[in-house]
Amino acid sequence: MNAPASDGEVLRVVSWNIEHNGIPIGGQPDRRARARAVLAAHRPHIVLRQEVRGPKGTFESALTELETEAAALGLEIAVLAPGTDESPNATAVLVDPELFEVEHRYVHTTGMWHPIANPVVRLRGTSKPLGLASAHLCSWDPAWREREAQRLLVLADKGRSALIGMDGNSYPHTAMERHRLPDWRMVADTAHARRFTIWEGGR
Repeated sequence: MNAPASDGEVLRVVSWNIEHNGIPIGGQPDRRARARAVLAAHRPHIVLRQEVRGPKGTFESALTELETEAAALGLEIAVLAPGTDESPNATAVLVDPELFEVEHRYVHTTGMWHPIANPVVRLRGTSKPLGLASAHLCSWDPAWREREAQRLLVLADKGRSALIGMDGNSYPHTAMERHRLPDWRMVADTAHARRFTIWEGGR
């Protein structure tokens, strides 16, 4: 993969989720080094991360993994929001310290399945703050995901600016997507279909 050309007018932002942080769980190969190489090839200024975890499933081991990733990318950790007792998969935000100053570091838990990592940063030499957020929405209830989306909208309320990246646990459904939604009536796994759809009438 070729790295993008350098351009002082371009801000490279990546929202990134690699299952279980690439840790070899359930017989999968260790994918951490390859994932970091893919990220590094894009030379991001902001990385909005989901499923950050360590091999021990603790906050400390997730922090160690994220520190390794940040160092490999030349970025700093702006916020690591912890996982939960239900899921050790945390959210995090990394930023380029040469471009951004971190003014505030927030973790939001209200109404969320996974806490939101939400630093407020300022581009060096400017005065307007920018809220960054990494979120990981609920995988088991579309109504809950809708509430979580409402919660995220607060970050851009009252004239605030926000840049949000997430694992939305939802199928693509816009004209820009390359893949079409499945015909849910033909999906044999009805439990899966219920977790990922909202039905209105027969639609």
